[in-house]
Amino acid sequence: MLLVTALVIFILKKAGLFDYRNSEYLSKVKGLAEDRYREFALFVSLSATSGSLYFSEILGWTPCKLCWLQRIFIYPLPVLLLTSLVLDKRDVQDYVLPLSLIGLAIAIYHYPVQLTAMTSSGCSAVATSCDMTYTRMYGYITVPMMAITSLSTVIYLMLLGDDDLM
Repeated sequence: MLLVTALVIFILKKAGLFDYRNSEYLSKVKGLAEDRYREFALFVSLSATSGSLYFSEILGWTPCKLCWLQRIFIYPLPVLLLTSLVLDKRDVQDYVLPLSLIGLAIAIYHYPVQLTAMTSSGCSAVATSCDMTYTRMYGYITVPMMAITSLSTVIYLMLLGDDDLM
């Protein structure tokens, strides 16, 4: 829901229909997010990485093929973002956006596969099935939805921090 709200505000802003500058509170929040986009993205990506490790290593949930593909694109994000903070490099979007977009595409594909048990998912019949659902909070939050949310948030923060795109 937060992502949808952010995207609607982004579209309205680009269309000139939403002027957050008239709202002091929104202006402060946006200013903070623009100034600290790398820190917020690091927090989100580190939470996603540690959460996936918690699910597999502590709870014993075996990741499926699509979950592993999502992990491949999520795990480098904290390293890239922390490196950009330590070295004070602001061009981290060039590296984070492609990884996040590819991971997001995989998660968007995985979500309906998991919900509808599509057989054409390309997952192995021998290993953990991609339609296996370990958790479903509030009726719709599964592991792929968590990946969609975290990757979308990282993408939004990277776009927010790039003056050329926003």
